[in-house]
Amino acid sequence: ITTLGGTVNIDAATTVTSTAAGTITTTAAADSGTASGTVNILTVDGDITLAGNIDTSGADHSGAADTASAAGQVDIATLDGAVTAAGIDASGGNATGGGTGGAAAAVNVTSADAGNDETHNVTLNGAINTSGGTGTTAVGASANVTIVSDNNVTIDQAITTSG
Repeated sequence: ITTLGGTVNIDAATTVTSTAAGTITTTAAADSGTASGTVNILTVDGDITLAGNIDTSGADHSGAADTASAAGQVDIATLDGAVTAAGIDASGGNATGGGTGGAAAAVNVTSADAGNDETHNVTLNGAINTSGGTGTTAVGASANVTIVSDNNVTIDQAITTSG
């Protein structure tokens, strides 16, 4: 799924599954100054298993003294299930013409248990980046990564939040 700045909402009663080829990219057009789109994935009663990466990073801007695009926020949540995700890039765009880097966006991953009768894990198999974009004038603001599980959290790659 590629949206050039548009939002992706996936709401399911049960499971959401993607293959490695099932990437989601909402990065805005370069030099647009437009924020990249958000990604919201929610299940009521089931697991979320995403083998494809999610990229909501801000677009770069080459204009002199211009600000690069901000990233889009990523929210992945199940009310009663586990979450497994690949890499997530919600970093700000870079100001390649000498301006200000774009702001990063938050990444929130939640796995819960509606009936208090099971345990559900969060497993992150790829890197997560919520760093602000680079710029000559200033670096874009970084953003938080929040991971909540009613059981175990496994993180296999780096989480970067500089900026």
